[in-house]
Amino acid sequence: MALDWIVIGLSIFTFLIDLIILIILFKLKSRISGRFNLFFNYFIISIFFLILLRLQSILKNSEILDIYYSREILAFLLSLFLFLAVYNFFRSIVYLAGGNKTEKMKQNYKSYRKKLRKKIARY
Repeated sequence: MALDWIVIGLSIFTFLIDLIILIILFKLKSRISGRFNLFFNYFIISIFFLILLRLQSILKNSEILDIYYSREILAFLLSLFLFLAVYNFFRSIVYLAGGNKTEKMKQNYKSYRKKLRKKIARY
């Protein structure tokens, strides 16, 4: 019984930390615009699902509410939005670093082939 109360207390503590992180992210999002805006949207949604997972854990451990497969569904949604956040962060970093390198290589190869064809056509 005492162990259950310790687990519930630690879950509430991490729940409060997650809420603080969510508030900080909202303040950061209001100051950031441009390419990172979509990343912050997905990241805030994933933190929200993390908070819902923690709340579900608290309710299950205190035996107030237990919904079947809710943990799996919330974990799936958390992983989906976290993946989208990481993907958009990577895309924005690639864009800011100078664009897609493979696309530039393809364009350089095509222009090289055009120049080579013109040189061959002259002779």
